[in-house]
Amino acid sequence: MLQGLRFTTDGPGLDFDSELAAEFPEWTRAHIDVVLPDVFSNLGWTVLGPAFEATHRKLVSQRLAVMRRSHASSWRHIARIDGYAHINVSSARMMASRMPGVVPSKVDEEMGLVGLAPLTSKSWRDRVWYPVSVLGALRMPVLLPFDLWRQRRAVRALEAVDVTVLDDAELVAFVRRAQERLVTVCLAHYLARLFSTPAMEKLDALSLDDDLAFGLLSDLDGLEATAPTLALLDLSQQVRPDGTIDELALDGFLERFGHRGTSELDPGASVWADRRDEVRRRIVELAEVDQASMLRRRSSVRAEAERRLADLGWFKRIQLRQTAKACRSISALGETTKNQLVRAVHTVRVALQQVSARAGLDYEDAVLLSWDELVGRLTAEGTGIELDLDARRTSLERAGRQTQFLYRREDTEEQMPYPVGGTELRGIAASPGVAVGRSVIVHDPLEDIAEGEILVATSTDTAWTHLFLTHDAVVTETGDLLSHSSIVARDLGIPAVVAVPEATTRLKAGDRTTVDGNEGLVVTS
Repeated sequence: MLQGLRFTTDGPGLDFDSELAAEFPEWTRAHIDVVLPDVFSNLGWTVLGPAFEATHRKLVSQRLAVMRRSHASSWRHIARIDGYAHINVSSARMMASRMPGVVPSKVDEEMGLVGLAPLTSKSWRDRVWYPVSVLGALRMPVLLPFDLWRQRRAVRALEAVDVTVLDDAELVAFVRRAQERLVTVCLAHYLARLFSTPAMEKLDALSLDDDLAFGLLSDLDGLEATAPTLALLDLSQQVRPDGTIDELALDGFLERFGHRGTSELDPGASVWADRRDEVRRRIVELAEVDQASMLRRRSSVRAEAERRLADLGWFKRIQLRQTAKACRSISALGETTKNQLVRAVHTVRVALQQVSARAGLDYEDAVLLSWDELVGRLTAEGTGIELDLDARRTSLERAGRQTQFLYRREDTEEQMPYPVGGTELRGIAASPGVAVGRSVIVHDPLEDIAEGEILVATSTDTAWTHLFLTHDAVVTETGDLLSHSSIVARDLGIPAVVAVPEATTRLKAGDRTTVDGNEGLVVTS
């Protein structure tokens, strides 16, 4: 599967973007949760990339059992292309073909494939594999609790090590051990997400109404993705009249949530622990927000769904209630396993910061090196090698250059019909409702944000969640029904449309925009 792929000589990534290079159609940046929308630095990918690849191989050969181990090890399943994690479409299509009940064309749609003939049928060779994959699927629920336990144990083991007291050789050995343990941590998260898809599909089929189905998934208890934001709100209530906050309370917040941040799965990215001043400013800004109305909106959506559920027949009501309960638990589990993964990555980040400091490099420069290059600098073996860090920095910045938009719903009942003469974008309807407002560009959730109405971004993660509370809708370029944007928007009761191609470039600042989370439409006037 590596035929025709060109590798750069000054970094670990492939030097083309598959979405723009028709000659390499087997690779794509997928719009599914397990393929991350984060931009990865050279250092981050050379440390985590092998773990992601090993996890994928273990998933397809041992858990899903859709490939022999020898076959899986001969494929390249995931790669960093133009800064992003891309998956091998041929590998994903084989998985879909060998799993009974999975529709390959739907998998193609989720991956956002462009220019490829749709895979609509399964061969007899694929169907012969069904008994093996069925056995693998039956084993997964039995093994999942053990996988979750192993994930927690691996994270605790990593966090228990004080990397500041290790000598150079021990520090390098710690990073290499962490790479091995990350396979265990990643696998549990992948499996939790795999269980979410059939549960969501069953709920959708039973309800035949997105408002009801998604309403039952709002106001989730113990959702890890919203926990940092709710903690920020608590801190905002303690802001003093002079605009200062309790620094000890902020210490406690960063101790618990400092590992979160934008592109948090890249060890080369900064997280909240590195951006204390910006977190402090965000807390002060949240003190001026009407928090009560935001939280009422969250609970009112769930209450309306429960009211509608009570009007159904007893058998249908029991079916929906039990399925919704399973979906709520699985959605929360997926975010919990994601948090465990982010915690593990943060231990690697701290270790890499130590390595770069001992190698005499600023971390901003160190993330442009590969892991082997950084180790060479630490051991003085690579100090004589000249590297064009400026070129690498420019490449990474180009990959990570994003434009986000925000909107606010206006006080008007005139939401329909849609504006005429503007742009109509389509995506996946991820959370019901309609909002109308103006767009405004945001580059970073912790930077100064102009007043706006509805959040539109390339993607979102936990670092963006506090903006969900202060805006009325969400639009993202990537994602599916189980992505962070979708889960949090449903939890908070605001409209969301995800997987909208080129949303951040086709929408303009100040556009009056309608976001329809029922139909998956974003329309500008």
